[in-house]
Amino acid sequence: MLILQLRLLCVVPESMSRQRLKVASAQKTNEAHLQFARAEGRVIVTRDQDFLRVAAEKSNHSGIVFYTANQSMREIIEGLILIYEVMLPEEMVGRVEYI
Repeated sequence: MLILQLRLLCVVPESMSRQRLKVASAQKTNEAHLQFARAEGRVIVTRDQDFLRVAAEKSNHSGIVFYTANQSMREIIEGLILIYEVMLPEEMVGRVEYI
């Protein structure tokens, strides 16, 4: 998992998990990811639009950071660093931030 003080859970396709980052398998259900993130106090980082739908229905998640497929890894990391620098973990609860 990509961990800053703002603890993150990255949900990515299984093929990407071969990289050096530890990530959550995309084979689990969205609800399983949300439950795990809540229990661990982690923010979900994803480009899966289903999480946006879930976030609109439920505000009891620990936070979601959404990025798009056309963004570079650099843009994503810079966006995550910015969120880390300006927000406290408790401020992310129930929020969706877009990179």
